[in-house]
Amino acid sequence: MQIKLPWPHKDLSPNARVHHHALARVNAAYKEVCMWECKAQRLGPIDADALHISITFCPPDNRRRDLDNMLASIKAACDAISAVTGVDDSKWSIAIRKGEKGGYVQFDISPRPMATEEQQIAQCKVCKAINHAKKHNAEMYRRLTALLAAAEASE
Repeated sequence: MQIKLPWPHKDLSPNARVHHHALARVNAAYKEVCMWECKAQRLGPIDADALHISITFCPPDNRRRDLDNMLASIKAACDAISAVTGVDDSKWSIAIRKGEKGGYVQFDISPRPMATEEQQIAQCKVCKAINHAKKHNAEMYRRLTALLAAAEASE
């Protein structure tokens, strides 16, 4: 699914020097506008464990902008999408790019399928193997430390 959200207010940029009360008001307003836009473009709950979000920034002018700052300035938009879809944004994978001039931010949203029971079991086995290796390496580290301490003591 593809949705277009308005370009974020200049005060939402990480480089803006704005009082925190004013920033909170702008942030809340932008999030609300984005939520209404998502609903107007028929974005609703998505039944998935995770989402892949491809974000295209189409700035309103030709000024130079950093992708990381643009991403930081749309945090409220990401929170709005997370609230509307019901998928926590900590479970997103994100691709970002800069597009042509336009004055909007385009989100291409695709669900990542839920893990099957076999995949969950395999993941569990991998976790057990990793924990075993951590424990084994910790014991080996303690032994080596003891040997080094003994070698230094005998000198």
